[in-house]
Amino acid sequence: MTKDDWESVEKSEIWEWKMPVSTSSSSEICGSILPSLMLSYDDLPHYLKSCFVYCCIYPKDYEIKRDRLVMQWMAHGLIDQEKAIDVEVTANQWISDLINRFMIEETEYKDLKLHDILHDLALYIGGKEYSHAFATEHTRHLSLLGVDDVDAQKHNASGAANKLRTILTSELPLVYAKDLANFKCLRVLSLRECRIDELPKSIEDLALLKYLDLSHCHVRRLPSSIGRLCNLQTLDLSNSRIGELPKEMGELCNLRYLGLKDAEELEFVAEGLGKLTNLRTLHRFRVCDDKGDTRGCKIEEIKDLNKLKGELSIEGLGGGRVKVIDAEKAELKEKHELIRVKFDFEVQEDDKVGSASEQKGLLEALKPPHSIERLEIWGYTGDRPAWYLNTNYGKLRTLWLLCCPSWDTVTGIKSLEELGVSDCPTLCELRSMPLLKSLEIWECDGLNTIGDLPALESLDVNRCEKLKTLANMPALESLEVKRCGRVEQVADDHMPALKRLLLSDLNFLKQLPTRLPSLEKLSVNNLPNWESTFTSMPCLREAHFYKCPKMRTEGWIYALLEMAGYDGQAIQPQRLSVWNCPSARLGWKLLEQLPNLVELGLDSESAVLLPSPLPSQVSTFLPSLTCLYLRDNNVNEEVKWGRVPEWVWGLSQLEELKLNSISEDISLGGHWQCLPKLRKLMLSNFPNLKSLVDVNDITPQQNETTCPTDAQQQIACLSNLQSLTIDSCPALHLPQELSHPKLLPKASPARAAHEPSRARVQPA
Repeated sequence: MTKDDWESVEKSEIWEWKMPVSTSSSSEICGSILPSLMLSYDDLPHYLKSCFVYCCIYPKDYEIKRDRLVMQWMAHGLIDQEKAIDVEVTANQWISDLINRFMIEETEYKDLKLHDILHDLALYIGGKEYSHAFATEHTRHLSLLGVDDVDAQKHNASGAANKLRTILTSELPLVYAKDLANFKCLRVLSLRECRIDELPKSIEDLALLKYLDLSHCHVRRLPSSIGRLCNLQTLDLSNSRIGELPKEMGELCNLRYLGLKDAEELEFVAEGLGKLTNLRTLHRFRVCDDKGDTRGCKIEEIKDLNKLKGELSIEGLGGGRVKVIDAEKAELKEKHELIRVKFDFEVQEDDKVGSASEQKGLLEALKPPHSIERLEIWGYTGDRPAWYLNTNYGKLRTLWLLCCPSWDTVTGIKSLEELGVSDCPTLCELRSMPLLKSLEIWECDGLNTIGDLPALESLDVNRCEKLKTLANMPALESLEVKRCGRVEQVADDHMPALKRLLLSDLNFLKQLPTRLPSLEKLSVNNLPNWESTFTSMPCLREAHFYKCPKMRTEGWIYALLEMAGYDGQAIQPQRLSVWNCPSARLGWKLLEQLPNLVELGLDSESAVLLPSPLPSQVSTFLPSLTCLYLRDNNVNEEVKWGRVPEWVWGLSQLEELKLNSISEDISLGGHWQCLPKLRKLMLSNFPNLKSLVDVNDITPQQNETTCPTDAQQQIACLSNLQSLTIDSCPALHLPQELSHPKLLPKASPARAAHEPSRARVQPA
C-alpha cells in the first residue's frame, strides 16, 4: 500500500462506527465489532468473502473438518473452477489464505475454527440469511447443531422450507423426514449422527442437493431413489451402519466424494461404481459376489476411476472371486494420485480358499501406482510379487503386512520409514532399510534377529518366539519387547538416545543395558530371571516393576546416590511402582533419595517399611507425593501389614489415595482431617471395614496419631472428595452424606446409604 492509501485508512469514518451484531444464541442486536476487523474483511479478495461468511453456519467454538467445509463450499458454488485444477485443490489453497490472514484458526488436529469475535463478524455480514436454532422467511442457511428442542425445530423451519439452501442437524425431527420433499432448494443436508434407521424415499425430490452427510448414522440401506440425485457431489457414509449400496448408485454421475471409512457393516456393493468417473475420494472398493438377481461390484470397475486420489482399500480379493485377467483390467497402476493403497485378501466364513500361486498372480496384476506412500497387504498367502522391489516406488514410506504366512523377508526398500509386520510366521529377515524410523513386529515366530537399523527411533516387538537378540540401534528412542520367551539381550550397553523402555514376559533375560543416559521411562513386567543391575540412568522420571522375583533395589540406591554426588542436584524420578517383587525390599533408605516423587505404588511383599518414620516426618521424606497406591499381602503373614500403615496419614499433600486388600481395619475414622487436599479415594477388598468415619472403632494405638473428632467432622473432611469408589467391602455402610452420585457414580445413592457398597474399582 502507498502512503496515500494508509492516510485514507487513517481518516476513514469506520473508526467511529459502532457496528451492532447478532449473537448466535438469540436474535437480539448487541455488542460491537472492532472496526479494524471490518477492514480485514474488506481487504479479502471477493472470492474469499463469501467463503469466510459461510463459516458462521457452525456454532461458536465448533471445530470444522476441513474436507467437510470444502465440500459444502463446492455445493454452494463458492469455488471458482480453474482449468486443469481440481476444485478441491483451489478450496484448500483458499483455506490456507484465510489462515494466513488470521480470519480462520487451525486447531492442533488440523481442524478449523472461527474466533468468537470473527464469528460475530461473519454472522453480522451474513445477515438474516444465516440462522442458528430458528428460521425466518429470510433464512437460507440453518444450523440446528446442538439444538435439542425438536418442536422448536419443526415450528421454526416450516415457514422457510422452500427457501432453505443448507440444513445442518444432528437430530432430525420426524416431521422433517416426512416433509423432506418441501425442501426443494436444499444444496447441503447434513444428518450427521442422526439416529435414523432409513432415509425417506422423498429424498428423490431434492433434485438440487449436492451434499448429503449420513456419517455416524444408523441408516442400513439407501433407497433406490437415491439414483435420482443427479447433482449430488458428496455422499458421506463414514462410520455409519450402512450394510449395502444399491445399483442405482451408478447413476450419481457428478459424485466426487463417497465416504465409506469405518463403515464396518458394509457387506454388499452392487455393480455400478465404475460409472462414477468423477470420483476423487473412495475410501473402500469392495469386490462382491452376486446377490440374487443383483450383480455384485467387480474389480474391473476400477478401470475408469482415474481421478481417484488419497487412499483406497480394495477388499474382497480372497475367496476366489477375482480372476487375474479381471484384475489386470482394473489398471490400478494408472491411478497416479493415489498415495495410500490397501489390498485385503481376508476370506469370509463361506469363501473358498484360493491357492497361494493364484493370490500371487492376482497381487502382481494389481500393481499399485508408483505414487504410493503407504501400502498395506492383509490376509495374503502368496510370496512377494515381482513389483515388490521395483526402484520406481521411491515415495513408499510406510508398509504394513498382516497375516501373510509366506512372506519371508523385508529387505532392500531404501525409502521405507515405517514398517509393521503381524502374524507372518515365516518372516526371518529384516535388513537394508537405512531410513526406517518405526518398526512393529507381532507374532512372527520365524524371526531370529533384527539387523542393524541405524535410523530406527521406535521398536515394538511382541510374541516372536525365536527372537534372541537385537542388533545395534543407536538412534532408538522407544523400545518395547513383550512375550518373546527366548530373548537374552535387548541391546548393547550403550543406547544414547533411548527414552522409553518397556519389557514384559521375557523368561531368559538376565540383564538390562547398563548405561542409558537418556532413559526417562522404565517398565519391567514378569522377568523371572532379571537380576536388576542399575547403573547410569540420570534422566529417569518414571519406573514400574511387576513380578520380578529377583529384582533388588540396592544397586539403584547406589546409582542415585552417585548421581546426587556427581551433579549436586535433586534426583529426578517422579513416578515409581513396585508390585510382586519379593526380593526388592524397597525401604525408606531408597524413598529418601526420591524427593521429587509425585506418584508411588507399593505392596507389602515388595516393600520393607519398618521401622516406620513418624507421620510428621513422612512429608519431609516425600514432600512432592500427591498419589499413593498401597496393596497388602494377605497370604504371607511375615510381610502382611494388616492395617493401613500409620505413616500414610502424615502425607498431608495427598490428592489421590488407593488402598487394596487391607484385612484388619474396622474403621478409618479419625484420620481424614490429616489429608485436607484429598480429592480421590478408592478402597478395595476391606473384608472387615465397617465405617469410614466412626472414631469409636479405632484402636488405642491409632488414637495416638489422630485428632479427637466426631463422625460428623470426619464426614465434613471427606465431603471435599470429587470421587469415592468402593469395591468388595461387604461390611461397610456409608453415611448418606457420602453416597452422593458424584462420589459413587456406579452405585445407587439410596442403596449405598443402607446396604454394603459395591461400586467397582480397578485393583491398585
